[in-house]
Amino acid sequence: MADTGLLTALSPNEIVGLTLIGEARGEPIEDIVAVGNVIKNRLYRMGTPYKSYNDVCLADEQFSCWNSNDTNRPFLIDLAAKMIHNEAILDPYLVQCLFIAEGIVANKLMDNTKSAQYYMASTLLNSIKIPVWAKNRKNDIVKGNHTFFSLL
Repeated sequence: MADTGLLTALSPNEIVGLTLIGEARGEPIEDIVAVGNVIKNRLYRMGTPYKSYNDVCLADEQFSCWNSNDTNRPFLIDLAAKMIHNEAILDPYLVQCLFIAEGIVANKLMDNTKSAQYYMASTLLNSIKIPVWAKNRKNDIVKGNHTFFSLL
């Protein structure tokens, strides 16, 4: 990842906020909070390999917005560069996502996912193309266009 240095310069709030905008931009606030809770739940689950919010968000193939072939990635990298250069944040979606990220990282928002560690677009989960890894799920919770769940 060529821009790893750029991303490591960001705070946990900033990385979580960027992940939220990349994963749930335009979704209802409850959905965005739920994505944030999945990030937190992955960090704090028993036996996790992650040591920080940045580790969770930037882990390979975990949040599609950070995948090298995802169309959201250049947008996120551009926002990250603006944050590092202290440019004003004018995008109202990013302002909202950074506010939610602050609440997630500071543990000030209740978990609205029943401790879910995964989520996916509901349309994908209801299609015949459902990924094998998501077939044994429990506690489905739908928020916006996403379904949040844990695995058996």
